[in-house]
This record gives sequence, structure tokens and C-alpha cells, in this order.
Amino acid sequence: MKKGCLTGIGIFLAICVLFGMCSSDSTDDSTTFPTIDTSTVVSTGEYDTSTLDTTQDSAINTSAESDNEHTTPITEPPHIHSFSTATCTAPKTCACGVTEGNATGHTWKDATCSDPKTCTVCGTTSGLTAGHNFSNGSCITCGKADPDYKRETMVWIPTKGGTKYHTHAGCSNMDDPNYVTQAKAESLGFTPCKRCH
Repeated sequence: MKKGCLTGIGIFLAICVLFGMCSSDSTDDSTTFPTIDTSTVVSTGEYDTSTLDTTQDSAINTSAESDNEHTTPITEPPHIHSFSTATCTAPKTCACGVTEGNATGHTWKDATCSDPKTCTVCGTTSGLTAGHNFSNGSCITCGKADPDYKRETMVWIPTKGGTKYHTHAGCSNMDDPNYVTQAKAESLGFTPCKRCH
């Protein structure tokens, strides 16, 4: 190749480099262009690529890697339910609020004289007590004494003469006396004995 051609190519490359440097003033300050040794191009018609400034390329690659790190989605492990045991009124329940199945329901024990219907599992009560069924001074269901019961006084009355009723069967030497309520004795005309009353 003739020396004139080589010189022309070198000049052309030098102009391109200068044009790039000039135009870089009007662009973003962060834009840089490769540095070319023009003396080598002018004298040989070739340039050594090892002299190019690769700092910008490295920065671009690093930036891309950084962007990839920020855009990688972060996944959490799937939630595994941990259910509590179902109760009389609530189904199995996870801490996150999800439920499964149904409540077990109450197991009722019948009401008694003094206690309402009661769940044997949780102790919840329902309704009223059955109430006592008093007869002759006591409840015929549970045997509790009737606090309002006034037991009638019993007395002895003679069957073979006499007008007095007695606390003791042997008073006044009664023969074969009857045991009756005081009210009945009085209704029959008997009056209390002054010795034993």
C-alpha cells in the first residue's frame, strides 16, 4: 500500500477521534470514547486494540450485574398450617386465621335440682336448674331437706278414757295409746297434759 493512502487513512481516523471528543462535550459527561493511538495508525495504517480504554465497558457490565441483583424476586417458603384442637364452639384453627372442620359441640349433662344443664367438656351451662321436688320435708329427687318445712308435732292420745294428749306413751299409765298429730288430737277435743307438756 502506498504511503499516501496510509496517511489519508490516519488523518481520517484522527478526524473521527477528534469529532468524537468534540461531540462528547454536548452529551452526557458520563459518555467516554475509546482512546486510539493516532501515531500508530498514521505510520502503519493499523491500531493496537490493547490500548483501548475498557473502563467504561467494565462499568456497564458491573451496573448490569447490580441491576440483576435488585430485580431478582425474593420468594418466601410456603406457609404450613398449624391447627389448634377443635373445641365445643370453634373448629380447628391456624394462627393465620384459617379454620378446618367443625366445632365438636357441647356434651351436655342433664340439669339437676341445684345445677343447670352443664357441658362436661368446657363447663358451659344452659337453662335453669330442675328445682327440688319436696315432699314431707325433703326432696324426693336428691334428698335435701326442705328448709321451709314445718314438721307437725306428734302426740299420744289415750284410747280407753282420758282427755289429755301426751308427749310420752307411758305418761299417766295409758293403755294402748294412739300416735297422732297434735292438730288431730286437738280436733278430737284433747288438751295438753300438764305433766309432760
